[in-house]
Amino acid sequence: MCNVRKLAQMAAYFLGRADGHTMEHVKLMKLMYLADRECMDQYWFPISYDEYYSMKMGPVLSMTLDLMSNNEGAEAQADWGEWVSTKKGNNVSLQKDGVSEGDLNEIADEEMAVMNKVFDAFGSWTMRALIDYTHNELEEYEEVSGGRLEIPLKRIYEALGKPAGEIDTTLRCLGCAKPNTASSPPTTAAAMLSRLANFHAVPPPHPGAYAEKIDAILNAR
Repeated sequence: MCNVRKLAQMAAYFLGRADGHTMEHVKLMKLMYLADRECMDQYWFPISYDEYYSMKMGPVLSMTLDLMSNNEGAEAQADWGEWVSTKKGNNVSLQKDGVSEGDLNEIADEEMAVMNKVFDAFGSWTMRALIDYTHNELEEYEEVSGGRLEIPLKRIYEALGKPAGEIDTTLRCLGCAKPNTASSPPTTAAAMLSRLANFHAVPPPHPGAYAEKIDAILNAR
């Protein structure tokens, strides 16, 4: 289960840097996906922990799309709506006058640096250019004419060129945890990376040990 406040704060960061604090929801979705992908490349872990799908206009974060479309439950929509407006036409807007990095208390420092990097690289791109980029340059994306097709985490790691053995242990690690719940503090990506290196090097002797290791990662702030 995603931490909705973290999803909302990711979106709020990008909206806060956009002209007029407003953006097409498709462009926002692409920036959030690229931020998750970049964080997986640098630190092995995504930021959002959402689920990913190929859709006609490119890769999407599943729960984020539902939140943008007001299709989640009342509590989740309230957490989202504190930061992001309901969709008006094709646009969403920041609900606040502005947002500083200090306001985004669900985001670890390294995750913030990744989002900065992604916005610096892609924030000025048009929605159409981002759609073309995610269709043509991201190997994990599959063309679909309608509906949606899951993008497994494994395929993203493979597209990033990660070693097969480390992909497998990372997926087991992630599968034994429920990260980014609302009660969990942000975790520094540096701490996650150092502990994941040990996780890759020494496979734990029984499945429960994966949960113990990921708990240590998530509580390392």
